[in-house]
Amino acid sequence: MDAFWTCGGCGEKNAFPNTNCGGCGVFKPQGWRPWAGKEADEEFGDPPRRNMEKGGTEAAAKYPVPSRRDRLMDLFDEIADECRGIMAVKNRDYAGGADDPFANFRASGIFGIRPELGIMMRCLDKFKRIEAFVNTGTLAVKDEPVRDAVVDVINYMVLLAGLMEERNEKQTDRFE
Repeated sequence: MDAFWTCGGCGEKNAFPNTNCGGCGVFKPQGWRPWAGKEADEEFGDPPRRNMEKGGTEAAAKYPVPSRRDRLMDLFDEIADECRGIMAVKNRDYAGGADDPFANFRASGIFGIRPELGIMMRCLDKFKRIEAFVNTGTLAVKDEPVRDAVVDVINYMVLLAGLMEERNEKQTDRFE
């Protein structure tokens, strides 16, 4: 499969994994699938009609649409890669160049808040933003998609696990 994606709504092709369709506005994880390539389009027609018009089962056999589980695992890989990249960049910024990846969370001690609770409070902010989107289907801040909040929560959970692991290494118990 090429690195392009095809919108399940209008058939527009796009190489960018985290964007809305320029043709109909569908957000990729909700309606996009990997594009089988130009050969499939030339041989069997545009993807939304591929299995309905010429080609039918032959097209589906030659250029199968991934299963829901395959799409989920592809999404997992995509989000995990995105999380890793964002974690690396933001951690450098928030840690202020220090070798301590938890430096900004430890700073919550100034207010008498344990770093773990500080992380959990930041997650709560993200959960409220996600809840607003789930309830209304839209967000007021248009240049910050809900997926950003999901990625932030994932990264906060990794940070929380790392902080707990570090704390437990200093004690006799291990975080497992």
